[in-house]
Order: sequence, then structure tokens, then C-alpha cells
Amino acid sequence: MQISETTLRQLQAVVGKEHVLTSDLDRFGYSYDSSPTPLVPPHKPEVVVRPRTSAEVSAVMKIAFEQAIPVTP
Repeated sequence: MQISETTLRQLQAVVGKEHVLTSDLDRFGYSYDSSPTPLVPPHKPEVVVRPRTSAEVSAVMKIAFEQAIPVTP
């Protein structure tokens, strides 16, 4: 799934530009956990959003729901 520029701007308006991560390096850091078995093939998220308050979480989830974007907390 490709996240549109409009959706990225909406997310940035909610949490601030510095909390919406789109670079390959930033997304790679969120593509795995501490499991001993790596994901094959590896999967980087399309975007990483780091809300700081419950109100921001709610607004981000509303955007995700409206755009049918899957969310992994």
C-alpha cells in the first residue's frame, strides 16, 4: 500500500512533521522485533507515526480508518 502525500500531510498536521517518519533508514528500524526468526521477506512499514498523546493516537487512528490503512502498534 502506498500512503498518499495528502495522508502524510494529514498525519504531520496531527503529530508534527518530525514524528512522521518516511525515510528508508527510519522505516527499517521499525521493520523487525527481537524475535530470533527474521521476517522473510523483510517488510518495512510505509510510514512510521509517533503520536505523543492519547488525542494524537485517536486522530491518527481516525485517519488510518478513513483511508483503510492497516496499523501495527
